[in-house]
Amino acid sequence: MPAGPRAGGGSGRSPLRCGSPHRVGAALLPGRTEWARERYSRQPQCVRCCDTPEQPPPLYQPVAQINMTILKGEKGDMGERGLQGKFGKPGMTGNRGHVGAKGQKGSVGATGERCKSHYAAFSVGRRKPLHSNAYYQTLIFDTEFVNLYGHFNMFTGKFYCYVPGIYYFSLHVHTWNQKETYLHLMHNAEAAVVLYAQASDRSIMQSQSIMLELREQDEVWVRLFKGERDNAIFSDEFDTYVTFSGHLVNSPSAAKGQGTTVVHRTVSYTPEPLPARHFDTDTTEPVSFYLSSLEELVAWKPTRDDDFNVAATPLAARQPPLHSKRPRTLVCHDMKGGYLEDRFIQGSATRSPYVFYHWQYIDIFVYFSHHVVTIPPVGWTNAAHRNGVSVLGTFITEWTEGKKTCESFLAGQAEAYSAVAKQLARIASFYRFDGWLVNIENELSEAAVRTLPLFLRQLKEQLGRLVPGGLVLWYDSVLRSGQLKWQNELNEENRVFFDACDGLFTNYNWKEEHLERTRAQAGERWADVYVGIDIFARGDVVGGGFDTDKSLRLIRKHGLSAALFAPGWVYEHLGATDFLPNEDKFWGLLTEQLSTHSIGTLPLHTSFNLGMGTGRFSSGQEVVVSPWYNLSAQEIQPLFTEHRGPGGGPRTHCCLRDAWEGGSSLLVAGAIPPDAEHVAVRLFSFQTPAPPKLFLSLLYKLEEPQAGVTVALELATRDSGSCRVGDIEPTRRHQPRPLPGPPPGLSTMLSTCGEQSTQGWMNQCYELELQDCALHELSLVLAHRPASPHETPFSCRLGEIWVLDADMIPASPPLVRHLEASQLRWRRGPGPDELLLSLTLRWAYPTSLARGFRIHNQRAAEPQRLLGLAYAPLYRAVDVPVPAVGPGQSGTVVFLVEPVLPEGFPVEPAAWGHLLLGYSSP
Repeated sequence: MPAGPRAGGGSGRSPLRCGSPHRVGAALLPGRTEWARERYSRQPQCVRCCDTPEQPPPLYQPVAQINMTILKGEKGDMGERGLQGKFGKPGMTGNRGHVGAKGQKGSVGATGERCKSHYAAFSVGRRKPLHSNAYYQTLIFDTEFVNLYGHFNMFTGKFYCYVPGIYYFSLHVHTWNQKETYLHLMHNAEAAVVLYAQASDRSIMQSQSIMLELREQDEVWVRLFKGERDNAIFSDEFDTYVTFSGHLVNSPSAAKGQGTTVVHRTVSYTPEPLPARHFDTDTTEPVSFYLSSLEELVAWKPTRDDDFNVAATPLAARQPPLHSKRPRTLVCHDMKGGYLEDRFIQGSATRSPYVFYHWQYIDIFVYFSHHVVTIPPVGWTNAAHRNGVSVLGTFITEWTEGKKTCESFLAGQAEAYSAVAKQLARIASFYRFDGWLVNIENELSEAAVRTLPLFLRQLKEQLGRLVPGGLVLWYDSVLRSGQLKWQNELNEENRVFFDACDGLFTNYNWKEEHLERTRAQAGERWADVYVGIDIFARGDVVGGGFDTDKSLRLIRKHGLSAALFAPGWVYEHLGATDFLPNEDKFWGLLTEQLSTHSIGTLPLHTSFNLGMGTGRFSSGQEVVVSPWYNLSAQEIQPLFTEHRGPGGGPRTHCCLRDAWEGGSSLLVAGAIPPDAEHVAVRLFSFQTPAPPKLFLSLLYKLEEPQAGVTVALELATRDSGSCRVGDIEPTRRHQPRPLPGPPPGLSTMLSTCGEQSTQGWMNQCYELELQDCALHELSLVLAHRPASPHETPFSCRLGEIWVLDADMIPASPPLVRHLEASQLRWRRGPGPDELLLSLTLRWAYPTSLARGFRIHNQRAAEPQRLLGLAYAPLYRAVDVPVPAVGPGQSGTVVFLVEPVLPEGFPVEPAAWGHLLLGYSSP
């Protein structure tokens, strides 16, 4: 039996999606081939003196010899240099020389142009004939040759302009003998040119071409003239006789330079229309959205406003990889229908929101809701990807309406389900998440259920083509007969769907015998079965809530993967007041059954920001005293520990009271046992080669400092006989000595090593020289030397940690380019001397070189004001106060975009983006 609906607007038994992209990296080791040259020489002919010559030998006359020494005169002058002789034969190739020392990292080159912004091209074809009707018919194309960025919509038959500029279009058709051929090439609602051929006994190829200047959102398409004439075009299913192509010739935006952008606008209180799907109708803040029907799915096409929903953070490398053969852990987030405060892409002022931060213990995150197509809010995707966790959306159909939906695309032709699969893959690719949980919770006809595995395979194939490592997971619901009946296991009744995709998410009402049968049925794919655990413990389940570990232990006993459904129970059931300690308690009970994942790349830089706070801190000072919530701001999270064993131990947990950057810090609390000199707390696990020189930085603050307690970092390397740290013999754990100052290459960016700030934050810097080592763990060591006979309590707050290659000094960062303003909205301010301005800012910057962007504005001689943070190269500024101007007068306001580098180093204002907006009253 499925779980019933839960109070508070939560979902009922819900499908889960599991999937995470599999990232595989391979190193190619080039071989070296030595080539030898053969030398050939002509051998002299050998003649024996006793042989009888065939011809008499030639007679040689003796020549008189003259002794030249007696005729030698004085040395003459040097003559002119003669002509250079011929080059000799090349010698044999010598042995390869020793590899030279590694050169210094070069400076970053100029920022390239984004193809998506400054180019567009398509070429499509049609393999079906078309005859005129009583109305104009849009020419729909069925063959896609080139469709760069999907600007041509195959479902509507129209090219949509996202890059304004000059375009070249060409149309080629084959006429039908004895019929006219009469088409219009349309620019929006106007016929730009006509392609016409008179009726003839012969069918011929006919073409038309044109150049058009297009603005953003213009449409170009082809229509057949209505049936006043006997009008047709010819084609057949074997060959393509009709083609339509177009490409961008010149884009004015591609010629924009760098430096300050200057624009002028006239104040108008008639707002520009903003699509309600992408922007909140009250505030104009960008929002995440879902699709409610199959019609919306098929008609979906990306627009420029969709860029707000595109995840900017790539999936970080982690070890072990997702597809390694081991039990995995999936979390399916389901909270009151979804799209709550997390739908605001740029964050909100929510007090005590729900956040998830135990990323190091899970593999896949599914965002679930009961909409037909659930697109994960971009904040969740950014936070999960930053911590190396794959993200899946949900495709769901339910009950009577769901059955109608399924019949409409599964019971018909292959083109129908192929179109749905292609659209789902395109959506995942465009918004940059990693796959789908497919949940069909309604009965199916015989025809539809027969097609369902084909649809799953098509979706898996299309997703694999567009999203490398993308996943399609199936929820345990429909049987191969089409009956809706949850099995709580993998068996012959649902195996056909498991075989067609990447994994199965089972229902929750299982017992141990279900697990035994599932393990036997899965064979070598046992890790692809995600056994569901309903944390709300609805129905006949083994355990939920704080007893979830009972269910998890049984699942792990049989070596299967687990799917934790609705872990937001901690927040919804127990309340928001003590959410953070309750969340730590919940996951602390599970950690023994969860794999700890390791960071796979450097640099590591984190301020332990949860993506929320009661205030916002910068360099240890609280600059904003109000609650905020933005999951895209969440940084890499450490390993959290609870009490272990009868004596307990150090605990790590989030604290919102004080921070160095963002809204939270990491509080490490505990005690050094009697007669012990120190205690170590593991913070991060690594599985990556160590650079020859490693730089580490720790920013910390001792709460109520105990006399004699010191704080340091300890680095562990993996066991290796060749690993050496400096001149020290091989060892596994290293406690480097603090540096009095930063290394020379970092001195311009770091100047506080060994210093204490006015807020009490202490910055310690370290440097290690490593040889053939692999990083394993980073721990915090709290010591009291000499050891005390009494327990020594401590409370240490961590504000920031850096681990980076000391030789990879960041070069001068690139400039922010092409800053532009659009979608302006003016409102009268609360006072007569003030206006409120909302606008969208866009710019160009390599997203791989920035962790985010700070957006500032400045009025006249006033100091800069921080407006907010962006995690993609665009930002919607809402209700920015600017001075009002009278009739005929003008004012100015400056907007600044400051890149935030992954290493955390500051960027000089000269590299920021600058936009000067002049405005006047009509």
